[in-house]
Amino acid sequence: TGRMRSCQSYIGILVWIVQLGHIDICFATQYLGRFTHNPRRGHMEALRTVFGYLKGNPSRFVCINPNNIVGLPTVKEGKQVELQKAYPWVLEPHDEHEPEALGSGCELTVLCDASHGDNKMDYRSTSGYIMFYGSTPVKFKYKRQATVAGSTFEAEYIALKIAIDEIKASRFLLRSMG
Repeated sequence: TGRMRSCQSYIGILVWIVQLGHIDICFATQYLGRFTHNPRRGHMEALRTVFGYLKGNPSRFVCINPNNIVGLPTVKEGKQVELQKAYPWVLEPHDEHEPEALGSGCELTVLCDASHGDNKMDYRSTSGYIMFYGSTPVKFKYKRQATVAGSTFEAEYIALKIAIDEIKASRFLLRSMG
């Protein structure tokens, strides 16, 4: 129908705007994207509200400033050795299939979280992460989990697994680029 096509077009525009750095509308875009196959009048009104917000706040976006160091949590040298012994799969050594890094290293930090069973329609949990290269946010994701988690711990564990997979992929990409 016409409403479905226009809803899908609007959601596509919002996804593009989010990718350009307007991460403040990430949740709204992701949530409204669930209803693109059968949008109701309320969904279309919510889309208009998001576009109204964007019109009223055109200069809100993530700005990369290398001189502005964000106080991210860091692991101290002695503590990193302890963590590597306790969790070798998290702080793993260089894989033989990965290319060697050519330049000086920069820290890749990922913060992740999950909310257990927040969707009352299907009781799926939602997980999300944000990745920093140095002090600059470079990647983020917010998504419903594929399975229903039985506990908060399980939802957090699934979110951690998703974040670790992204770290591995990003590290491989960064090493490939030098």
